[in-house]
Amino acid sequence: MKIYLAGRVVRLSGSVFYLGLMLFFLLCLALWICVLYRQSQAEVAVSEFGRCKFHRVADGSKAFDLKLPKKQCHLVSYRGGSVIFMTVSYPDMEVLDYRKDIEGKSVSFWFVNESEPPVFIGFNSQGLPLRSVRDGVYEYGNTHRVLWRIVRATGENVSVYPSTGKNQGSWWVGQISATYQYDADIAGMIDMDDFAARFFQKLEIKEVRDVDDKNEQ
Repeated sequence: MKIYLAGRVVRLSGSVFYLGLMLFFLLCLALWICVLYRQSQAEVAVSEFGRCKFHRVADGSKAFDLKLPKKQCHLVSYRGGSVIFMTVSYPDMEVLDYRKDIEGKSVSFWFVNESEPPVFIGFNSQGLPLRSVRDGVYEYGNTHRVLWRIVRATGENVSVYPSTGKNQGSWWVGQISATYQYDADIAGMIDMDDFAARFFQKLEIKEVRDVDDKNEQ
């Protein structure tokens, strides 16, 4: 085998080439095993009272404690750390298996349990001017960008961004950062935000991190 190095032809024997290829394969295999091991360290415990507790096996810390039927707890994606992901049917609010092709209308949710939420958790217009207010939706934008603001009856500010045929909304509740995403043609912005708020309320998410089990009794 020939390679060109600094204008000179350097010959490599076939054995050296295949040895390098084998070392590369072994490195990829080791990385894959590390990923699988890390995923195996994340577990979900389901209590008899219908609550799911997601935690890392290594240190026993709990990132989330939420309310779901037992069969739906295991449909939540959790790989350790402070993030959970789930796909929910619309408007039934049933958690779906995100690993399968989903038929019908659905909404994706991400929840992040932040140990230290930002000081400012209100709406940020990102310097965009207010263009209009219609049906409770504030629209900010210019010729290049647009975003929306929804103010809920609870006073929570929800930021909504367009993303390739989808809308993505986000807001804060305590130390929980909540995000939802849906196809823009499923429902109106206010109706979908109401759906997201009701689903979050239904989960009854507890803000927990490294909680002593004795305090939960």
